Amino acid sequence: MQAGQDSDCNPSNAGGVLFATLGFSKLPARFSEKLDETGVFSHTAYNFPALIDVCDSLALQAIKKEGGFVRDVDGVPTYFIPQTETKPSALASCVAPSEELPSDGAAIRFTEEELKQIKFREYSLEELTAKHFNGFQVSHMGPDMNPGFRAEYRGRQNVLMTHPELREIGAVVSKTVVQTAKSTLVLEVSHHLTKDVVGDYLLIVKLNGETAKELVVSKDSVGADGWLTVEVPLSQNAGKETKIEIVNQPNGWSWEAAYFAKIEVVEK
Repeated sequence: MQAGQDSDCNPSNAGGVLFATLGFSKLPARFSEKLDETGVFSHTAYNFPALIDVCDSLALQAIKKEGGFVRDVDGVPTYFIPQTETKPSALASCVAPSEELPSDGAAIRFTEEELKQIKFREYSLEELTAKHFNGFQVSHMGPDMNPGFRAEYRGRQNVLMTHPELREIGAVVSKTVVQTAKSTLVLEVSHHLTKDVVGDYLLIVKLNGETAKELVVSKDSVGADGWLTVEVPLSQNAGKETKIEIVNQPNGWSWEAAYFAKIEVVEK
């Protein structure tokens, strides 16, 4: 909330407290009828029911930590929460946020043992693309629709989502290879799809700057599983270096993201 860049946190927190007080079953239908309970939130493995389960578990841990408990009352789990005095924190301004932490470390909510278990490494998009797609690299990516890797999309794992930089400049996935007479570029591609939005885009494959394949990827071109396999023979440049460019080109400017589950040069 202190960042000051938008205002969505405040109404979200207020709405969360209000709706939790009312109960999901008592909400007006307009607040729940369009919930997509199967879709997975970006950068997570959680859909809506799984997220609720995690939140419920964390809430119970917090209640117990403060001396509360849960009991079955007439077949309904009932939470007993101790009443405590509210101690408001000092007012912090988004233009002059405080960087001070309590000297006793009270701001840290993890134990020393828990902190030792928290290990992570940040990977760049370039590193992930090269790792999962055997050295291919991305360029001319725009920020719209939050491009990057998706842990899961339409039944595939580790999916790369790209978005064009501008209306006139498509996102590019590229690599220079030396292939044989049997080399073939194989792609598995999809388009953007949610409950309310269907996107499409123009897929262009270039070899040394020349267009070798061009097609629209949309709901009408993918299979029943939501994916389309595209194959491009590379035999015409056998024994020579070939720069492969896979272009996610806009054919409008609405939901132009491309999804790649496979980018591979194989021998056939």
